[in-house]
Amino acid sequence: MSAHQEEITRYWDARPGSYDTEAYHGLGDDREKAAWLSALADLIGQPPLDVLDVGTGTGFLALLLAEAGHRTRGIDLSTAMLAEAQRKATALATPPTFVIGDATQPPSDITGMDAVVCRHLLWTLTEPVQALQNWRVALRPGGRVVAIEWFQETAGAWQPYSDEVVASLPLRRLVDPQQVIEAFEAAGLSNVRAVRLDAIEQVEREVWPDAGDPPERYAITGDRPA
Repeated sequence: MSAHQEEITRYWDARPGSYDTEAYHGLGDDREKAAWLSALADLIGQPPLDVLDVGTGTGFLALLLAEAGHRTRGIDLSTAMLAEAQRKATALATPPTFVIGDATQPPSDITGMDAVVCRHLLWTLTEPVQALQNWRVALRPGGRVVAIEWFQETAGAWQPYSDEVVASLPLRRLVDPQQVIEAFEAAGLSNVRAVRLDAIEQVEREVWPDAGDPPERYAITGDRPA
């Protein structure tokens, strides 16, 4: 693990207790949960599918997808975040499998996935195109990568890492989905498109009324060429 990655992992290891309680990070109530389940069904398809959640953190996407009936696995370098994901997974009849590992380089035995998904991850990767290429390899032909990110004019104002680490993150300042579209295309993914998750944004405004307007939220999708 590089020094930069060690710093990033230390930061997230300190946050599992608070992350899910923050506006737009965790689920505020059942309205927000329903909006996410609906969006994921549109983006990924109907269960059961084999789905890998890279940079799973506290398991937000992996847990939702498992509850929807998908066979899900989550991978993350933060042992503390994964421990929280495991704790929440005990409530499910068929929980995801969580493993410690580098989201940018899934284990070589993870292949033939129907989808690779991530949320709030690309901005914090030092080599996002290489990561996307690795995720493409983990897919079956025709499988899909789905990356969900925020985009806002003030992106970059919040700085969780040192100046040196921030300077090493190509997608640290996400203001336009075209930035991610170009990374998808550079990684050899096809049928790349950006989908505005406006239904989720609307529910977030209702669920978190004191947090101000949520950032624009998009899902960027791309397929492994068949």
